[in-house]
Amino acid sequence: MGGTHPIYKKINSTGSCVPGCLNLATLFPYNPTLMKGIKMKLIKNNNMDGTHLVGEVETTYKNLVEKFGPPHYDYKTSDRLTDNKISVEWSLRFQETNDVVTIYNWKDGKNYLGNEGDKVEDIKNWHIGGYNSKVVPMIKEVINK
Repeated sequence: MGGTHPIYKKINSTGSCVPGCLNLATLFPYNPTLMKGIKMKLIKNNNMDGTHLVGEVETTYKNLVEKFGPPHYDYKTSDRLTDNKISVEWSLRFQETNDVVTIYNWKDGKNYLGNEGDKVEDIKNWHIGGYNSKVVPMIKEVINK
């Protein structure tokens, strides 16, 4: 964003507005009717700094793999240091809108709960992460197609 008008303020490195910033996502939330016919291409994204829980979706691991390919993070094969709260994660960006979204399980896998935990193939409740909640209906539309 730029310009000299007072509504134009700087956005911090996570993409969030600093105090006084105009957050366009609140003025122009995702509208499926307006987006109808526009193809949203999802691409792998490696920079998820600052994303947080913005929603949840109920679906199968198999469906997520069919839609997005294998997870971009899998605790079994990754050397990324974590606290084992996430077993698998997809890190994506909508190319047309530049919106970042992650899909992941949270504290319910075997890597966190041991034998009490679910295998990722059995997980049905998935967390949706992003910088704002407008990605929730966008990603659900892709998942539920």
